[in-house]
Amino acid sequence: MKIVITGGPCTGKTTLIERLKIKGYKVIEEVARAVINEERAKDSDMLPWKDFVKFQYTVIKKQLSLEKGLSNEGIIFLDRSPLDCWGYYKQRGLEPSDEIKGMMSNLDYDLIIYLEPLSHYEDDGVRWEDREIQLEICNHLKESYEDSGMEMICLPEYYEKKRKNVKKRLKVIECLIKDYEKGF
Repeated sequence: MKIVITGGPCTGKTTLIERLKIKGYKVIEEVARAVINEERAKDSDMLPWKDFVKFQYTVIKKQLSLEKGLSNEGIIFLDRSPLDCWGYYKQRGLEPSDEIKGMMSNLDYDLIIYLEPLSHYEDDGVRWEDREIQLEICNHLKESYEDSGMEMICLPEYYEKKRKNVKKRLKVIECLIKDYEKGF
């Protein structure tokens, strides 16, 4: 069972993925964040704010390569999917190339969990977006997943306190998994 955790910047994806990993679930961490860190270490220009198209292409290729090697057994949580790149293209008013569209045409996930924006916005040293851009990205990401036709569940911010919110979102996700396994 492949479950994508998605949402805009600073919606709690990475924190949730870390908690799921601690609980023993298999997770695929965010590829874009890894690429940013790798490229910064090399003092490269292949960053989303410098060479957007090349950056997105690299992220999609790496993500698809990781996903290709996944087993179909058990539950696997993915911190984003290539469809997130589509949302970022939309936010910039760009159209992905035919090659990229082709790479994303056969995506298949059992469940998409979209995290709604949180009431606060934190700069973690990797993010470059301000609050206004963050909310635009959130809307475009949500639209990209809705357009995919895959089943999507939206999780709101339940509480302002981070710890309490993460705990509630985890509880909801585990209930969704139980329901899915029962065939609901």
